[in-house]
Amino acid sequence: MNRLPRCVRDIMELQVQKDPRAGRLNFLHNRRSGGSEELEADLENTPFPQQRFNKLEGGRTGRGVNGDDDFFFGGNRHWQMMLGHMTVQAHAKVNLALHVLGKRTDGFHDIETLMVPISLADEVEFIVEDGVGVELICSMPGVPTGPDNLVCRAAEVFARHTGLQFHLRAKLNKGIPHGAGLGGGSSDAGATLRALDALLDTHCSTDRIVAMAAEIGSDVPFFVTETPAWCRGRGEQLTPAPAMHRLPLFLIKPPFPVPTGEAYNGWTSNVLHQTQSVRNMEWRNDLEEPVFRKYLLLPAMKTWLTQQPEVEAAQMSGSGSTIFSLLKSPAADLPERARREFGEMCWTCLCETLESGG
Repeated sequence: MNRLPRCVRDIMELQVQKDPRAGRLNFLHNRRSGGSEELEADLENTPFPQQRFNKLEGGRTGRGVNGDDDFFFGGNRHWQMMLGHMTVQAHAKVNLALHVLGKRTDGFHDIETLMVPISLADEVEFIVEDGVGVELICSMPGVPTGPDNLVCRAAEVFARHTGLQFHLRAKLNKGIPHGAGLGGGSSDAGATLRALDALLDTHCSTDRIVAMAAEIGSDVPFFVTETPAWCRGRGEQLTPAPAMHRLPLFLIKPPFPVPTGEAYNGWTSNVLHQTQSVRNMEWRNDLEEPVFRKYLLLPAMKTWLTQQPEVEAAQMSGSGSTIFSLLKSPAADLPERARREFGEMCWTCLCETLESGG
């Protein structure tokens, strides 16, 4: 809380009571809500993941023109009414299994993948105000902050489905590397949908938010609940996976991304895929073969990981370029050894899988 501007901390400490006028929202004309075709997944009873949040229930909070009063963006703003503030953890994922079943007529591929959330996360701060539009800033240089960012796209989709008009300000603190096969952008979009539903008190069902998420990207529906799930179709058809224990992981990523489209375009159906039996689970990633064929450092990383005494198994996540490994014993110095082997430019992370988000 100490990071917040003094004026916001004071408001939070006073526990401002909700002003009915602060909940006023302008409805967009000629907008229709809902209407997306129903997904096959039955997630109606799946709860949203627990979120760490600070929410101002209205309170007619004005935004000033000096840098301290302007929560994220210093100076030169008109007064606006703050409707709510929330900080959300947007967790990454790994694919324990990824089977490519074939190419679809719409250009995508049918897949069957077991996705599991992990403790690595972005942190996104949201402020919803009276008005219209989205303002986004990001801690990681090079990440686009315009309309193509999935946070902005999620806000647009949410407004269109609910018929609500609002002004969203978001500060994205990146912990998940870009182009890593860990779902960072999709997770940010899922977090945006969850936050807007809470801040605007729309009480959308999980199925409805999953339908919104499917319009944004193939992986985004998974991040609505951040619960282990089998994802089919393009990835938007979810079936909750059986409960599993938390698994300790080590992740390594080289200093380059792998474009998702490139990985899928290199896939062919006549390749013999490798399957690993890991703690009563079958690990397999059908995208390893086309990606490893072009990016020779990645199979070298996987082989090196499997030779480490603390590592039980290793596999590429999604379309890469991250290789994750399951640990069978503590490995505090493994990140240092990996950087000695592959260079200081490599990104590493010790983390664990989550039973659900949070």
